[in-house]
Amino acid sequence: MKRTLIPISALVVVGLVGTMMFLRRDDAPTVNYQVDYETLEAAHEGREQSVEAYKDWLFEQRANPATGKLEYKEVVAGIQQVRAARQDAATNRSLGLEWELLGPTNIGGRTRALAIDPSKPNRLYAGSVSGGLFMTDNGGSNWYPHPQNAQLESTLI
Repeated sequence: MKRTLIPISALVVVGLVGTMMFLRRDDAPTVNYQVDYETLEAAHEGREQSVEAYKDWLFEQRANPATGKLEYKEVVAGIQQVRAARQDAATNRSLGLEWELLGPTNIGGRTRALAIDPSKPNRLYAGSVSGGLFMTDNGGSNWYPHPQNAQLESTLI
């Protein structure tokens, strides 16, 4: 029994030492745990500045354009206006527009461009992917092909 126990123990010890030497690598990168506090503080300052800039932008979006202030009463009044408009739109079609089914799938074409004439706000232009420039003079209630479609070399559906 002693004769087999000693060689087996020796093999185990040699195997463990070999495994430890194999797993220990001298070329493994070392980790530097030193902290560059100047860089850390600069990054933190940049973050604080960006947060403050976001807060300023958000305030400007919500503030009353006439007074430049954000009043609680005005915020509540705005929320009430939005709720009333949503209820009105849900119960009463305020514009009097109805959706007209024109295709087998009831999906409009792909519109790539939409422009509003600055001198006439009710005049809109829409450019489609499949070709054609369309326009309306009544804010989108009725659309018709632009008169110069033939000169633009676009196809009409």
